[in-house]
Amino acid sequence: MSSTTNTPEAQASDPFPQIRWGDRIRDGKLDCETAVLLRAHLLPVFDAAQTWRALADGLAARGFRLAFRDAKLALTELETGLRICNARFLGVTLEDLAARLGRPTVVALRGGAASGEFLH
Repeated sequence: MSSTTNTPEAQASDPFPQIRWGDRIRDGKLDCETAVLLRAHLLPVFDAAQTWRALADGLAARGFRLAFRDAKLALTELETGLRICNARFLGVTLEDLAARLGRPTVVALRGGAASGEFLH
């Protein structure tokens, strides 16, 4: 885990501090029990965020970040960059986030894979 998730403040707000989410991916997918845990773990962060920066900080405190992978909004592990799932899998859409938080600033990654990183 990153040092961000090991702070006492992060552990106090993180009900699942020991789960290594990337280790739970099998054949490119999360099992249904892990998916439920992940949604419970992260939806409060998405719901509470008032800005893109607040969303990024809240996700980082739990070991995640948002990125574009293959032209889709994806949740990735902060430490490894491993794609965990698409945001839509969590019930979150870019359209809804942009309507609430404003238009995000994204920088495209080289390589033509329709991937990008958020700037905050």
